[in-house]
Amino acid sequence: MVVLSTSVVNVALLHLRDGVGLSGTGMSWVVTAHGLAFGALLLLDGRAADMAGARRVLVAGLVLFAAASVAAGLAGSASLLIGARAAQGVGAAAVAPAALALVVRIFPVGGGRVRALGLWGAVSGADGAAGVLFAGLLTGAFGWPWIFHVCVFGAVLALVAALRLVPADSGGPRGGPGGPRIDVFGALPVTAVFVALVHALTTARTSGWADPLVLGPLLAVGLLLLLFLRAERCDPAPLLPPRLSAQGLVARPIS
Repeated sequence: MVVLSTSVVNVALLHLRDGVGLSGTGMSWVVTAHGLAFGALLLLDGRAADMAGARRVLVAGLVLFAAASVAAGLAGSASLLIGARAAQGVGAAAVAPAALALVVRIFPVGGGRVRALGLWGAVSGADGAAGVLFAGLLTGAFGWPWIFHVCVFGAVLALVAALRLVPADSGGPRGGPGGPRIDVFGALPVTAVFVALVHALTTARTSGWADPLVLGPLLAVGLLLLLFLRAERCDPAPLLPPRLSAQGLVARPIS
């Protein structure tokens, strides 16, 4: 559903424009708002899954994703639709890392995990193409709101399955004194990096690269990245542990 919600709007953009009165920039933000929220919050939500438990974060993300999909399907204005798409991205950013963490937790090292991760990758790849197909069929047969209604059905099914089939998290949230915590000083600048970068790229399409509204955010991206790297080096529990970049892309068993 995470991948489907990204690709399903592309075919239906003209119908969305006519349905809620989107401008050219608004059409871009229907796609961008989802991707921005999703990409900006992945690291933070992955850390939240470590602290609060992957099943809890998965369930919370699915509830938000379903509610945002309902709002998108019922949206009567451009601002409501774009806001709902951003909320979809927030929910998806919680679902993706939590679900992958659960796959790794449930399936032990060996053939079972290899098959599970292979299926995960196959489904993710197939849904990119399926979103385009479903969008055309649903929009032509029932209208553009159904590209969001189908996300509601999928999220509800996944939520029921998660509650019934996924083992409960062991213990309670682990963010108490002395335990794991959110790296706030790392989370804020890395989230702002994505916001500034997407804003600059979106504005450049209409205003050109020399516009101050483009150059300013691009400069901010560089400064925020430096701030993020400094915060990660100084924090005892960083969002992006230095050992990950030191190890590079060397394949290792996941424990």
